[in-house]
Amino acid sequence: MGTVPVCRRPADGRTDLNLMLLKSAKVVALIIVLVTIAACSTGDWPGSFTPATLPAQGNAAQGKALFQAGTLQATACSACHVVDNSPAEQGPSLVGVATRAESGWSGHSATDYLFRAIVYPNAHIVSGYSGGLMPSNYGQSLNGQQIQDLIAYLLTLK
Repeated sequence: MGTVPVCRRPADGRTDLNLMLLKSAKVVALIIVLVTIAACSTGDWPGSFTPATLPAQGNAAQGKALFQAGTLQATACSACHVVDNSPAEQGPSLVGVATRAESGWSGHSATDYLFRAIVYPNAHIVSGYSGGLMPSNYGQSLNGQQIQDLIAYLLTLK
């Protein structure tokens, strides 16, 4: 016959089983924290689509056409944004966006700033506007060249 395990009781009243469960819960909590940190530590970009994945050059004329007309899958930027001095109703005016982009995100280029604004629009909300208004599917509905073309056009708006 085997022996019956004995649960010792330390001075604080906990049993070996209680201690084991407590340690296990702490290990599980630590694993969850580490996995969360690893998942969120992709740098400044929440996904694998980054400015580094874009083609080297954009075409401002094609970007302007895309801005004005959009595509079958992507709403035209001009549906909500203006590039002249007329009142902006839905989204912020993009008059001078190139200048703002140069200093709008500390430690990043104007291209980074505009890429983030297009692909991850809720990462930074312009004061006076609500989040969630701009479509967040441009990273899926536009290819890298189209995004680079849009950025090239927006960089002309000084």
